[in-house]
Amino acid sequence: MKKFYFLFLLVLAAAFTQAQQILLYSETFENGSNDFLFDSVGPGSNTGNNNWVVNNLYTGQPQYPNTPGEDSVVSGTIFGAPNSHYLHIHDIAATGGIGNANWNTHSVSDRFCYLGSSFCTLGLTDVTLAFFWICQGDSAAGAYGQVYYSADGGPWTATGRPKYCKQSKWKYETISDPAFSNVQNLRFGFRWVNPNTNDSSTISFGLDDIIAVGTYDNVNNPVTIHTSILDTQICQGDQIIFYMALSQPMCDGDYQIQMSNASGNFSSPYNLGFLSLGAGFTAGYFASLGTPGNLSGSCFRLRVVRTGPQPVIISDTSVCFSMIHCPNLIYNVNAPVLHDADTTCIESVIDVMFNSTGVYGSSNTYTAQLSDSTGSFSNPYTLGTLHVRDSFPSTPPGNISGLIPANVPPGCGYYIRVVSNNPIATSTPVGPYCLVQCDELTNNHTDMHFCVASGPYPECDSFRIQRNTWNNQASYDTCNSWRIELRDMMTFGLVNSGGLGIFHDTAGGYYTLCMPSTPDSLPVAPGTYYMRILSNCSNEAWNETGSVIRITIGAPNTNPPVLTLGDSVVCNSGAELIEVIASPFNS
Repeated sequence: MKKFYFLFLLVLAAAFTQAQQILLYSETFENGSNDFLFDSVGPGSNTGNNNWVVNNLYTGQPQYPNTPGEDSVVSGTIFGAPNSHYLHIHDIAATGGIGNANWNTHSVSDRFCYLGSSFCTLGLTDVTLAFFWICQGDSAAGAYGQVYYSADGGPWTATGRPKYCKQSKWKYETISDPAFSNVQNLRFGFRWVNPNTNDSSTISFGLDDIIAVGTYDNVNNPVTIHTSILDTQICQGDQIIFYMALSQPMCDGDYQIQMSNASGNFSSPYNLGFLSLGAGFTAGYFASLGTPGNLSGSCFRLRVVRTGPQPVIISDTSVCFSMIHCPNLIYNVNAPVLHDADTTCIESVIDVMFNSTGVYGSSNTYTAQLSDSTGSFSNPYTLGTLHVRDSFPSTPPGNISGLIPANVPPGCGYYIRVVSNNPIATSTPVGPYCLVQCDELTNNHTDMHFCVASGPYPECDSFRIQRNTWNNQASYDTCNSWRIELRDMMTFGLVNSGGLGIFHDTAGGYYTLCMPSTPDSLPVAPGTYYMRILSNCSNEAWNETGSVIRITIGAPNTNPPVLTLGDSVVCNSGAELIEVIASPFNS
């Protein structure tokens, strides 16, 4: 859905501290495109030669009367007058390039057009639709225009004048209706009706400069934000877990998490990150970015500020909390690949997850280590490294991705741990685990990535199944098949077996894996999984499980993300917030 930004329009002069008008929608038809759809949706029959069009044609001669220029107005000024682009009804059968606001009296017509994208009015009152219009119609024939609205997917309902007609100059119109206010999805549409075929040609329904505005009244209808924290002692560098609640739903918004100084003063707050919350949000728990690592004091406070779109709203402040020095600890070490019911294959990929507290230096490296089969870390194997100074006190945890090295001997009694080097901290070892030299190597331990094809042809890639990785003792009978198995990235639980492919073969080698044309055809939801190969007719029945790799199956949205800068001027050596606005990518 197109995201409409509320823009600050004006502050009411009579009570500038109480209410502000906010622009919700604007269309001048001058940007080469518009958001109006001309299809069969909506009231009426949507039939006849008289149909909607957007152009800047005003000449109808000799077949039809000319359309008055947009400088012929009852009052007000139209953007781009006198000959700007406008939305209007015209005779689609007219010849000679005639495309002004006209209508064929010999073609009974009923046509509807409407906004393809809705906009939000949650938290707003006195929502008003305004536009310039022209329409002579015909009093005898009853030709006229109408205005409709639809709120939150409800039926199209007529609003404004019963009939828009008998107007030979451009006229400014405003329509207010309580049904427009405080809804998540509001759309407007326009209808043209000429029911008879025996009347003279006149100017048809034309519209331009369509806007919608709403009022935020922070005295009579304020929206408040309440914040509270879960802990009154925060380790330096840690995130802050907090609760946030709006007194009533608002439209899409960006919210900045701010922390005061040690005296609870927000004159120069610390920025602890941004939240982008969708329309209708009311309450939830969130985690800030990590706090600065060099602060201490007893009365820091937290607040949340809705920074945009308008209106700007500042929450109450949390109770005081202390920033304290905490020891550098690493804990909750977990490696899902090692959770197999039997043993884990050497040369499998591995992701070691962990939590940590404390303040770490800029050159810090977290290292996931594997002991020897006796549990000793005197000469550990390195499973992977993560070069960050961040601590990971909550969700999401730290994640070190790597590979179980090929030179690890098979055996049981292995342990894993995570260590840091700036400063030095060491987790409690976790284990024991068993590791084995599996006969089947999956794709030479190389991860795979696919997009679900959007065209008529599936996306395919080759992958390798390598048998007898360590020796030639295992053999495979003619009944053998290689089966693709997917497992969960967090628990290593079974997700799917055989849905992506079963290959009847004994020798191994290169095979083709294809994704279907649509996400609905996938045997699993788009996402990232662990993948391995299973055999079923080996003379070593205990050794039919292959090594593990990762596979990512993405189903990207057809609309690319939009990047927006927080400011149009950026200083060199400064930092700037970039916001990504998009429907979520399924990946």
